[in-house]
Amino acid sequence: MAYAFEQPSFDWESKYLYLEFTRFRQHAELVFKGPLSQTDDKIRAGWLGMWIGKQGREIYKTFTWEEDEEDKPEAIFGKLENYYQDAEDILIDCIIRGVYYPRVQEKLLEKGERLTLAQALEIGRQYESSQQQMKILRPEVEVSAINHKSHKSKESHASRNPSQASKRQEHVPWKQNNKKCVKADYEKLSLHKNLNQTTKVLRFYSNHKIRPIRKAQLSVAYNTTQLPVDFEVVDIDQENVINGEVSEKVGLLHRVRVNKVNSVDDFTELARNTGTLPGKHTIKIDPTAKGVIHPARRQPASLKPRIVEKLQEMESDGFITRVHEPNEWVSSMVVSLRNDKVRICIDPCDLNNAIKGEHHPLTTIEEVVASIPKATVFSVLDATQGFLQIQLDEQSSFLTTFNTPIGRYRWLRLPFGIKSAPEIFQRIMDEMLEGIEGATAIMDDILIAGTDREHHDSIFKKVIQRATEYNLKLNFDKCQVRQPRVQYVGHILTAEGLSPDPEKVRTITDMTPPTDKDGVRRILGLIQYLAKFIPNLSQVDAPLRALLKNDVSFKWEHEQQASFEELKHLCSTPPVLAYYDVNKPVEIQCDASRSGLGAVLIQDGRPIAYTSRSLTDVEMRYAQIEKEMLAIVHGAIKFHCYIFGKETTMYTDHKPLESILKKPLLSAPMRLQKMLLRLQWYNLNVVYRKGKDMVVADTLSRAYLPDTSSDVTGLDDLCLVDMISVSSERYSDIRTRTQRELQPLYNTIVQGWPDTRRETPYEIRNFWDSRDQLSVFDGVIYKGLRIVIPPSLQKYMLSLIHESHLGVVKCKQRAREVMFWPGMNMEIENMVRDCINCSEYQNRLPAEPLKPTVPPDLPYTEVGCDIFYFGAKKYLLLIDYYSKYIDVVELNAATTTATINAIKYVFSCHGIPLKIRSDNGPQFSSCEFKQFCKVYDIEHMTSSPQYPGLNGEAERAIQIVKKMWKKCDDKYLALLNYRTTPLEGINLSPSQLLMGRRPRNTLPAARNLLKPQAYNQREVKRHFSQEKLKQKYYHDQRKGAKELKAFNPGEHVRMQPHPGSKTWVPAIVVKRHTHPRSYIVEGNDRVYRRNRQHLRSSTEKAHHYNPNFVDLEPCNEPLHSPIKDQHIVPEETVTPTRDQCKTPTKTVTPAINTPRIVTRSGRVVKPPDRLNV
Repeated sequence: MAYAFEQPSFDWESKYLYLEFTRFRQHAELVFKGPLSQTDDKIRAGWLGMWIGKQGREIYKTFTWEEDEEDKPEAIFGKLENYYQDAEDILIDCIIRGVYYPRVQEKLLEKGERLTLAQALEIGRQYESSQQQMKILRPEVEVSAINHKSHKSKESHASRNPSQASKRQEHVPWKQNNKKCVKADYEKLSLHKNLNQTTKVLRFYSNHKIRPIRKAQLSVAYNTTQLPVDFEVVDIDQENVINGEVSEKVGLLHRVRVNKVNSVDDFTELARNTGTLPGKHTIKIDPTAKGVIHPARRQPASLKPRIVEKLQEMESDGFITRVHEPNEWVSSMVVSLRNDKVRICIDPCDLNNAIKGEHHPLTTIEEVVASIPKATVFSVLDATQGFLQIQLDEQSSFLTTFNTPIGRYRWLRLPFGIKSAPEIFQRIMDEMLEGIEGATAIMDDILIAGTDREHHDSIFKKVIQRATEYNLKLNFDKCQVRQPRVQYVGHILTAEGLSPDPEKVRTITDMTPPTDKDGVRRILGLIQYLAKFIPNLSQVDAPLRALLKNDVSFKWEHEQQASFEELKHLCSTPPVLAYYDVNKPVEIQCDASRSGLGAVLIQDGRPIAYTSRSLTDVEMRYAQIEKEMLAIVHGAIKFHCYIFGKETTMYTDHKPLESILKKPLLSAPMRLQKMLLRLQWYNLNVVYRKGKDMVVADTLSRAYLPDTSSDVTGLDDLCLVDMISVSSERYSDIRTRTQRELQPLYNTIVQGWPDTRRETPYEIRNFWDSRDQLSVFDGVIYKGLRIVIPPSLQKYMLSLIHESHLGVVKCKQRAREVMFWPGMNMEIENMVRDCINCSEYQNRLPAEPLKPTVPPDLPYTEVGCDIFYFGAKKYLLLIDYYSKYIDVVELNAATTTATINAIKYVFSCHGIPLKIRSDNGPQFSSCEFKQFCKVYDIEHMTSSPQYPGLNGEAERAIQIVKKMWKKCDDKYLALLNYRTTPLEGINLSPSQLLMGRRPRNTLPAARNLLKPQAYNQREVKRHFSQEKLKQKYYHDQRKGAKELKAFNPGEHVRMQPHPGSKTWVPAIVVKRHTHPRSYIVEGNDRVYRRNRQHLRSSTEKAHHYNPNFVDLEPCNEPLHSPIKDQHIVPEETVTPTRDQCKTPTKTVTPAINTPRIVTRSGRVVKPPDRLNV
């Protein structure tokens, strides 16, 4: 099959193989997509083998392949690219090492791994071209030097025998050729016996590494000098190289010492400084301070990849490192975007409160000027990333731990934001320059001043040498070298002395004339503020004051212009304008108008510097609080050189800003967060001051310069897209309703809040406490990052918050993250409380504190009784609350009559007690039992249904009896043994406490022990009282008991309708029962008695409530307590009539509402009909 297309070919003789390979690959891929598109990889690989030529196929044979890789064109392309790339890297290394100009070398090194051979050649050509033009414009002073005639260069192996070289190239690849040449040269030297092992690693200027294979000592000779030198043997095609030290020793290199300084570029050793100052610093903190751990802040999703990349870059540069172990101090990460570059620092607000100050004195500008009275030549060196050049010890490093989206990191260098950082850096700078007269430093700016050039250059060299010793890294782009006039910390230094920087008074000197009387009043207000520093003020400002007369129309003429210019000159020169003193307190007054910003730096009431600018179109739409914050940011940035590292008082006429800077960063609105990030480097104390007391800043904000350069690059749209998770339709609906329902609030935020709550419009006063966190964006109001919900949407939002029927706390947490309106928390509480589904399915109430019964004073005065089943038989149990004596009587029937007869039998033995306690079983809640108690003069107390705690002694006694009987054959002998066994703590048995003697049992005992004996009743009662208190303590501790609110008649509640129920039904409190924590409630058209544990507060209406309800008799209680091991159907209730209660000897069983007793097998017990005779 014939193919009609132009076949690719590879020119192996090309000077630029990387360009040739790119051309070849593009051509081949076009063929594969066109004429050969129907072929498979194996056929394409065959075509490639033909196209690369004979020399390419020789190289192809040297490649090692993975499985199935040899027949894939992409794999072949990759192998070829790697092969020629190695050669290109070697060429790049040679260029970097051998380039003559240090500046070119620096530019090549800046490219790092991204540098290509084409870029290296282009950089070199551009620099050579610029140098040629510079020679034409400014001829260089020639320096005479002796040029020795160079020795005849030796011809390369290939040039001496070109035919042989070309012959070899036809058979072997380049790398093999180079190896053979090097090996041949090596064999001629016959030094294989002198080769030694080496562990060195050679590093090129481009940071590439190469590992030598051996080390050999050779003799280097030049003229008459011969010197033994150790050479590292490498396995690459490279000329022999000797270093500068060897070249100088053999006389090949002669150094020419020139005492001349033109630029920091002349000092190539500075380029090698890594910016790591000697020593490690310790941050001193108050030992009594408690650590604070801040959670990780949420970052915009679009910024997260760049943040992670920046963190990894900082980690590789040695600025930070990962933290895995726990520690006490964790700060938040602060991310700023400046010039489209991510910057990362920390917000150590809590850590700064614990850091102790270094208290190192700072040098003033006046002291600097006084120390250099005759200086005429100046240089200013700027230390790059000043604080980050200071290393931290390990303990201090852990103090700077901060949270990021990918885990915790700690700083290995001193980060920006640490309170003591400026003092630390100033101390190191002072130590570095100690002993060098004419050199001083204020923070990261080093000033060098000499009386003439020679004097200046000598000082300059000493500073450079000291900076090299300290490994200080400089910012070459900001250095001012060998100048007659330099800008230094906001001032201009010249041979004539100190003069103010024109930039800091440009706001005054370039101020435009006023256009109306209000503008004149503002100008005169500013002048009046500075009046005490201006001589003959009344004469100078007379033409302006004349314009304010009522009978004079505004007309700006030459006289007014001359007065205006003179006033501007007076305000921008001494004595009005003062020089900055680093030891004096600093204050900045900031203000924002509708379209401009203004700020003035003041010391001792005198201005140091002015600044102003106009607002951009976007900034003009900011809320007033945002404009005022922007004014603070503008003032801080413009006066950076004065306030950096110094505590500064910032005055503003917007009171909410005074508190917002003291709150966590995330509580601020989105746009303010961005501005607050710019202030993290400064130690600012924002103070409110009335606008009438800040006339200078007010005037500057209205008579601003036409400069619109923004101080804060906007991230508003970015933050909204990433942080607000809401559909465009929902967001549009919120915006529309906000404009319709919250317009007064919207306008107040934009225009500014009044000074007092009383002046605020009534309909928005409930937003007063949140005013410092409110902002507007895109027609929507925000509180921090939360959307303010219009009233018409609040009910719908509440339904969304509670759609999963979470509890109050969870619902509040859901809402607080994303939305806000006044009273939202209370509405959520009411919504959850009134939710029918949540009210019906609730957990049990917490236990109430235990109310132990008071031990009786005498035996058998208070008795507890209950009925239980054992072995299909019914038993009545009675226990004496004083002696713990237990009586058990078998019942032939579980009726009231049988129960009463059994009780009478026991009372005939021990006497009639004063009180008897029982549950609400039908045997004890009947009128017959009530009548029995009345006849026997006994007070009957019953426990609430489903809550047997009131009869706890009987319940516990039944457990004891059942456990004994399960293990014993003789039930009654077991009871006797229990009664005659001493109780713990008093060494007296129940029988002794009740009868005063020990009954005889099966154990042998002395006769004297069986005689009646007296005991100390007071000691017995004290012991039982202590036991009760101990029980109460442990019960309350274990259960976390707390007192529940008592109910009043008529209150709506939810109750548990029957034992074990997991639902709560509506009910209403009828009255309180006579027994503690017990209530009579009405629900489901029936009357119930329930303990407080089974009742919950509710706001819903249960049903019709009869406030005139009268309890017929105490026995009219709902009978819902089942007999042990039986179940009573919950809806059944016995409500005896008044006539039934009058006849104690007759028991009438109602035809309806009789409790249905169900056995464990499910059979309904039907009581027999009896004749009541």
